[in-house]
Amino acid sequence: MKSLIPLIHPFEYDHLFHDIDFWLLGGNEPWYLVHSIVDSPYLISAINYCYKIWFFLLWGTLSYFLLVSHSELRSRYLLSWILCWTILGMIIAMILSCAGPAFTVRLDVSNHDYDALMQLLHQHSSWLESQDLTGVMALKTQDALWQSYANGKEMLGSGISAMPSMHVSMAVLMTLGMNAVNRKLGLVFGIFAVIIFIGSFSLGWHYLVDGLVSAPVTVLIWVVSGRIVQRFGQEPEKLN
Repeated sequence: MKSLIPLIHPFEYDHLFHDIDFWLLGGNEPWYLVHSIVDSPYLISAINYCYKIWFFLLWGTLSYFLLVSHSELRSRYLLSWILCWTILGMIIAMILSCAGPAFTVRLDVSNHDYDALMQLLHQHSSWLESQDLTGVMALKTQDALWQSYANGKEMLGSGISAMPSMHVSMAVLMTLGMNAVNRKLGLVFGIFAVIIFIGSFSLGWHYLVDGLVSAPVTVLIWVVSGRIVQRFGQEPEKLN
């Protein structure tokens, strides 16, 4: 579905979301504020690793709720998971079609809004590699996604779409779900969600506003799913 977005609705809102970000922070680039504080290749690499770990936590958390015994919480999480990917990952992503900071200049050679960010990430990556460490992995992934998009070839996880951030949405949903299981575990996932939000725009994947849209919509879906489960959900043994 993600690969179909630019075919059905060509990327349209990159300039708009950049300008909204700029306006929200009073004339400052969100990524610049992060990099001015986190001015270390090691920290950027750590954020990038968290972004990679997200994939395993996503499926690990889903697997937990798939395998755990039947309960309203289980049904609520699974329903929220489906609705998040449908409403945010498909419908809103299609309506608000945009590529994201890492791809703007590739789509429009006159757009240099994020040249400085990408140059800084490449500098961090080169320095890390000179120390025999893994570079900024996001850059290679972005290159692979672009090649897939430009050549019209499908690959695992292919597709370019920035708005809304599903990384942030799923991180928030994992926090809500695990917080209902264990408060301390929920706190850990909450901290992880904040790191994912920061990484989403500091690594060139998303605009700040992408996360600001997906996070509250995810919470709303969680609330609505809870009410749906309470209203219509019944334990399997009660149905017999």
